[in-house]
Amino acid sequence: MLRRFRFTLLMPLAMAAADKPATPQLIEMARHHARGIEEALRASLGDEKLKKGTAFASEGPDFVFAFESEARPALYIEDRAAQPMIRAGETNV
Repeated sequence: MLRRFRFTLLMPLAMAAADKPATPQLIEMARHHARGIEEALRASLGDEKLKKGTAFASEGPDFVFAFESEARPALYIEDRAAQPMIRAGETNV
């Protein structure tokens, strides 16, 4: 519990210190639906990749897919539906 609390407090400081968040930071931000996730995804993965639908980051077994879409997309891995995708705030990412 204390570790998560510390992470929550330190995340904004880490984001302010670096323009391009590392993959573990992106994954944690996505996991916790953190504010600023869209900007972090754009900075780390690139606007062009988000628009083309090819943006992703992974670290070990954890990964983040991100792309722009007006419709709610569905993700399938090995012909099986994955968890529902979520939006980055009020955006199309």
